[in-house]
Amino acid sequence: MNEGTANPDRIQLVAGGLDKNDIEEGHINIHKNIIREIQEELGINLTKIMCLSPLSPWLIKRGGQSLVLINRVTIDLTSQEVKEIHKHYKNELYSKGELPEFKRVETIPFNSRGLNRLLLSDYCKADYINPLCIYLLKQLKENKT
Repeated sequence: MNEGTANPDRIQLVAGGLDKNDIEEGHINIHKNIIREIQEELGINLTKIMCLSPLSPWLIKRGGQSLVLINRVTIDLTSQEVKEIHKHYKNELYSKGELPEFKRVETIPFNSRGLNRLLLSDYCKADYINPLCIYLLKQLKENKT
């Protein structure tokens, strides 16, 4: 996260709280929230990029005064394309005098090595990152057997 955010210099997923625009007919529209947050934080417009799978809840983490709902989003972009889109978006925001939410985008390989590197890193991380890594490592192990 960037200096102007609530948690600067911390590793986290694209995320955001709900706002009144996410409420439709008395219900929370999670998909709308996810689409907006990905656009606001990465500059990726999911209405123009093909999703390779439907947005679907993947993991819920509870604790303290918050509930974290993690959704898996699979898009038709390479890691390098995501980084390039974010770099262009970040430069666009800077040119307007705005501060992007993310300093940079890193991608983690969805394999044991990549997840273990993140889990064991000394970087400051959102409190849901380690439980997510442990959960995903368990899923990978179960899928191998």
